Amino acid sequence: MVMIVNNESNEVESITINYLTKGHTHMAADAVHANIERKIKRQRGIYDFSDLKDCVLRARKCIKIVEIQQRHEWPKKKRAGRAGEPLKDFQLKAVVQVKFVKGSRNILYKTRYDEQFQELDFLAKKFDIQSIAPVVKEPRGVKSVKKNDIINKLVPMMPESRRAFWHHLPTNDKSVDLSFMGQMEQNE
Repeated sequence: MVMIVNNESNEVESITINYLTKGHTHMAADAVHANIERKIKRQRGIYDFSDLKDCVLRARKCIKIVEIQQRHEWPKKKRAGRAGEPLKDFQLKAVVQVKFVKGSRNILYKTRYDEQFQELDFLAKKFDIQSIAPVVKEPRGVKSVKKNDIINKLVPMMPESRRAFWHHLPTNDKSVDLSFMGQMEQNE
């Protein structure tokens, strides 16, 4: 968000994101998600992305699936916090509102809606806030080890007609395994 708000190609002065507080998280999308979940549970098997898309489309009228054709390669430029420093004690799960302002490298945040914004310097000093992450048109891919595990262990249990997706799944051994991402962040 710091990069987006500070990019010279837009006129945005600030970006504010509000997070739903615990106990007040019901929203209209919840009903849609419940319908999708119900369709998934009734489906005999979801073997590939096409099966998942079918469940989503059957969940409600007027649902449109938008497939991502390109992505940005966002750099990791968070600086390490030291003991007793605000960055070290910062917990994203406690935040209810964040704000990013043009000309600033910092994040403004609130842990309660009725308080003033607090400011946090969280980026490495060398980080260029006016650059924008490069666009990558190739699929993100999964590690080849993970793909081989899926093909060897799971694909044989699938109907023949559902196996092609997994055999053609793009690989990239530099990609981060998203299923372990939360565990990795805790260990950093």
